Amino acid sequence: MKFSVSDIYDIGIECGSCGAQIDSCGCGAKDTRIIRPMFRGDNLIFDVQVQKSPYPGTPPVPIDITGYFMWFTAKRSTNDSDTQALTQITTTPTSVPPGGSIVLTQPTVGKAEITTPQAMTSAFPDGVVKIVYDVKVRDTSSRVFTVEAGTIVVYPNVTRSS
Repeated sequence: MKFSVSDIYDIGIECGSCGAQIDSCGCGAKDTRIIRPMFRGDNLIFDVQVQKSPYPGTPPVPIDITGYFMWFTAKRSTNDSDTQALTQITTTPTSVPPGGSIVLTQPTVGKAEITTPQAMTSAFPDGVVKIVYDVKVRDTSSRVFTVEAGTIVVYPNVTRSS
């Protein structure tokens, strides 16, 4: 799903380095957080690709994630505990709340598809709500690293049926 609502709503995303609004930040730091828009009560479906730089200073390349464990967590605040998460989805067939999934679509080139459950945002109030998320993996040697982190901007919807 592609849509552009940034000219309708001021979502107020802050720079991770200096704290200023991204559109007026002048600190020069590269903010690598991702902003993903969605509508309240929808499934958000997106792809991730796990990559790693083979040597310092070289561009990252896709890695084989066969046998890796992956999880997605979304919260209202980074200060919330994992038990307070709006959702936590893993590569095992469990999702809290039900309806989400992580599928390793092309594991030999590091690709996975994440689907969030509708219940993650269906009870949100009218108005724009920002939540934080990350995607982590644990490799076959039990090393854990963050693949992606960012903000999901949840816009109000008109139709409340699912």
